[in-house]
Amino acid sequence: MSLIEERIPREKFQDMFRPMIRTIGTRNVILRLNELAKLAVPRQTSLDQFMSRLESFCYEQKRPKLTEALEQLFELYLDMRLGEAMEKFGEYSEELNANLDGEKVPEAPEKREGLRRAIEKITALFEESDLAPQEIEAVFRMKAYPEVLAFFLEHRAKTSAGSSPVPPPANPSPAAG
Repeated sequence: MSLIEERIPREKFQDMFRPMIRTIGTRNVILRLNELAKLAVPRQTSLDQFMSRLESFCYEQKRPKLTEALEQLFELYLDMRLGEAMEKFGEYSEELNANLDGEKVPEAPEKREGLRRAIEKITALFEESDLAPQEIEAVFRMKAYPEVLAFFLEHRAKTSAGSSPVPPPANPSPAAG
């Protein structure tokens, strides 16, 4: 298990966790983290104060139990956000895992293509469920293996920059005119 600081750059932390905390409720998150990660945050702490304390716990104190607790809360959040679509997410995740070599991105072109398609299905499902781009990235940062996260980020950068994720054919046919 990698710590939060290894998965999420500090400058993205609040943008990625604030939606989860708002959805579940600041007080509920504080109570759960106090219990699961042995924090001592007063339950009446405001969202802004809590976010800065939580960030400090993750990046300065590096608590493994806090990472585990945040993973559990993130799973709850994802279930709340996706609802019925959570089942499809499970199917697409299985498809993604079937195209991996263990925890690694495969070398074989057909498996890489299968991985790319699975990532696109998951991303489309999240978009249909009204997850914002930073929430989609947060899911991959929280749930994906490091190589899969890198593959996702690279694919997203290529597709959002307007370049095709699939190279053009070697011998393109002439356009009909």
